[in-house]
Amino acid sequence: MSLLLRSALIVDPSSPYHGEIKNVLISNGKIDSISDAVPDADEVVHSEKMILTPGWMDFRAFLGEPGFEHIETLESGTNAAAAGGFTALGSMPNTQPVIQNKETIRALKSNNEQRVTSLYPIGALTKDTEGKELTEILDLTTVGTKVFGDGYKTIANPTVLVKALQYNQLADNLTIDFPLDEKLAEGCQVHESKYSTINGLKSTPSFHETIRINRDIEILRYTGGRLHLSNISTKEGIALIREAKKEGLQLSSDVAVSHLAFNESKLAYFDTNAKVSPPLRSIEDQDALWQAVEDGTIDVIASNHLPLDEECKKLEFDLADFGMNTLETVLPMLLQAQKKFSWDSLYSTLVEKPRKLAGIQVPSIKEGEQANLTAFDPTKKWKYNASTSFSLSKNSPLYGQEVQGKVLATVKDKNKYIADV
Repeated sequence: MSLLLRSALIVDPSSPYHGEIKNVLISNGKIDSISDAVPDADEVVHSEKMILTPGWMDFRAFLGEPGFEHIETLESGTNAAAAGGFTALGSMPNTQPVIQNKETIRALKSNNEQRVTSLYPIGALTKDTEGKELTEILDLTTVGTKVFGDGYKTIANPTVLVKALQYNQLADNLTIDFPLDEKLAEGCQVHESKYSTINGLKSTPSFHETIRINRDIEILRYTGGRLHLSNISTKEGIALIREAKKEGLQLSSDVAVSHLAFNESKLAYFDTNAKVSPPLRSIEDQDALWQAVEDGTIDVIASNHLPLDEECKKLEFDLADFGMNTLETVLPMLLQAQKKFSWDSLYSTLVEKPRKLAGIQVPSIKEGEQANLTAFDPTKKWKYNASTSFSLSKNSPLYGQEVQGKVLATVKDKNKYIADV
């Protein structure tokens, strides 16, 4: 079977065709030709504004299975990821059982050759993600896991983080922390601002994040190693990370797509589907996050996909769970914010840096290479609803709406997703 991606603007600084509009022919899972010619093919994907990049990687998403199959399964989650443009995905360890042994990791990766989206499980940093005792980190490294963290849980105990960074250095692994002081933020629902006062909701100020970032940077300065801070949401936090990077520390960070797409004004009508942790921040924070993406202070844009059932969301705001379904809508979420966003930044944050941090080879658009590609049209409008969604959960503030920016094809080796457009 052959597939032609016709008249695609190639965005891949590692490719000799970067910045050029070409016809890309894929045969038997490999890039057969890249040229101006229009070869015959069994399938053709074409759009006037089509852009082609190497396949995207989502650095952090929760897929439910094992243990939470009612909100997402491996099949529904990877199908949603493929529809969202991802050929690789780091799955969070907060499952039941927790991803903390070699057998579980092998099982999760066992069908990668048959999937459009390959799974790269994040190993639990602490046993049962309880933040008390480290898992068998070096043993898990032997099955290819290079990234360790407790998912959407923070590492509260500083001694645990010290030991984790020291152990992970032995195998050049990446240690992840979600920098939020849970004690200070306990019971908090939204960002502290005029909106929280008007709505009468308990709020979390920026220092709930920065106090933990400061601690983590000090620990990294002492231990060395590679530390990744997830879910950065404040302009003050960005400033701290920027200075630490200038110092030469091996520090990286990511931002959830929700915090680039929305700010606290999204909560004016108590939409529980926009209730996330950390909370949506101010427009000033949102602007600072976008600037940090463009200047490289923030390394990765993550979906932070956290599917939930209706029973967790159709509640009064202060009773609803935190979490947003995002895997299928990362592209329209980035575009709808109407901020400055270059395609080179998209390549950096969704293709290159996630893989380099995870120790995975970065694909390239070259003749003879295995196909690992994402084709999308940033101008195409479509409706996100039950007929277009693969995810089992619908907890997205965009659900039922027309959005702009459509993934047209996601291809990895002989596996492919072609959008019905």
